Amino acid sequence: MRYLLFFLICLPLSKTASSQCDNTLIGKWKVVAIKNKYNYINFKTDSAHITAEMAKAYPTDAGKKQFLALQKMSYSSFEFNFKNERMLAMVVSEGGPAEQMQYCYTKSVNKIKLTSKNNLGENKTDEVPAMIKNKLLYLTLSEPDGGDVLELIMEKN
Repeated sequence: MRYLLFFLICLPLSKTASSQCDNTLIGKWKVVAIKNKYNYINFKTDSAHITAEMAKAYPTDAGKKQFLALQKMSYSSFEFNFKNERMLAMVVSEGGPAEQMQYCYTKSVNKIKLTSKNNLGENKTDEVPAMIKNKLLYLTLSEPDGGDVLELIMEKN
């Protein structure tokens, strides 16, 4: 009887814990804009500009155009494929391999937990700020220890 009581108490708790992950993200998402401390690029409108800091490093128009062209090439093929069973395939270069990881999107706190393998084969989990606004997914990726921040704006295909 004690085991039955324990089971009846634990069952709803396990369902609550597993149901905290939201399925809203399921599908393929393509980057439509990026923003970092160097530049802003909108791939849909084909508009781009560099920050004042980067303008100092590239004083000529030709240099600025070359820098932006490299940035566009680097980010234009980013694609996130959120699948059932909480799996994410992330492609960062066209034709390149997809990095596989687990994800859990918690809409109520605007965060995605991403779990992937590190170089030692151990699981590593990161929390990434994420929100959906006007049918666009906004992700903020940060380097550890206060490094560079990359904001991705994605649209579902």
